[in-house]
Amino acid sequence: PVAMWNTKTKALEKTIQVDGRPDGILNDEFNHHCYVFSHSKPNVTVLDSKDGAVLGTIDLGGAPEQAVSDGKGTIYVDIEDKDNIAVIDAKKMLVTAHYDLNGKGGTCAGLAIDVKNNILFAACRSPQTMVMLNATDGRIIDALPIGQGCDGAQFNPNTMEAFSSQSDGTLS
Repeated sequence: PVAMWNTKTKALEKTIQVDGRPDGILNDEFNHHCYVFSHSKPNVTVLDSKDGAVLGTIDLGGAPEQAVSDGKGTIYVDIEDKDNIAVIDAKKMLVTAHYDLNGKGGTCAGLAIDVKNNILFAACRSPQTMVMLNATDGRIIDALPIGQGCDGAQFNPNTMEAFSSQSDGTLS
């Protein structure tokens, strides 16, 4: 289950039943939807951020690990066990594409986005690379080495830097 809390009072408002083994969450300001990501089907449960109502589910075709929004109606999700990035149309609540990493990266465990330049940063465990992709068409721009055991990524638009944290104690 997923717990919904009142941010002012810190009181539990409701508990929402979600199928699949929830492992991640993304709140999208674009449509005020909350995406709960599960490693088992259905891979995404979509909730209304205002009242917690279940709006539907989405099958991603694999186990999601981290997701980002472009703030304009597209959600990107790294699919850890399929070595690709799923592209979700937030309005239609369906997958419109899968961007294959073509052996440049695998077992993705981190994903970040540079919204201004429309670039995705997929942090991968095998090989240990940060794969940069064009967010519009999935074209791979480059892949650079990172540390071992990636489990998250972030992009700082103020410094124009993408970061990947690793279990070996490094930050790439």
